[in-house]
Order: sequence, then structure tokens, then C-alpha cells
Amino acid sequence: GRYSWNNVQYLNFSLSSEEKKLHQSSVYNSLNNLPDNEITRWYFKSNNSLGLVRIIHSFQVSNGYCRIYQALIEVDNSAKHWTNKACKHGYSDWIFLK
Repeated sequence: GRYSWNNVQYLNFSLSSEEKKLHQSSVYNSLNNLPDNEITRWYFKSNNSLGLVRIIHSFQVSNGYCRIYQALIEVDNSAKHWTNKACKHGYSDWIFLK
């Protein structure tokens, strides 16, 4: 389905609001600012949690463009990751497609 941003992004971890903000801003930083294969990292010391976001592929679509990205979250040495797609049309917000 299509959605703007939701809790699926947190990979079933119960993160604090600070961690959620760090992860969300990392995803958007990668989508908006970074070339393919560069990594945005976050680290939240008080919970020993971290996240990585990396764009692995970017491509044009008829009325905009899409970026495939990998996200990883690790909490207490338990890590989960996934690959997701986000698309943008003109000046619209990113839409995530799974």
C-alpha cells in the first residue's frame, strides 16, 4: 500500500519518541539530500540504539522519481532491517510504497 509515514518504519521496535525522530529525520535526510550508497547514521546513547539508512537505487518515473532505501535499526544488539521504496512527484511529500 501507499502511505506517508507510519510505525512500520520502526521495524517493530518500541522506540522512544526521541529515537523515532532520529530515525525519521535520517530517512528523510537520505531521501532528500544524499546520493546513492551514502549512509545516514543515528545513535541514541541512553538506550544504546542506532540506525542506518542508505539509498541503494534512484530512478525516474513518468511524473517524478523514486528511491529504494535500506534501513537498519539495532536496539540492545538486536538488529532488524528492511528495504523500502519512496516516491516523490513534483513538490509533493514522499510517499512510501511497500
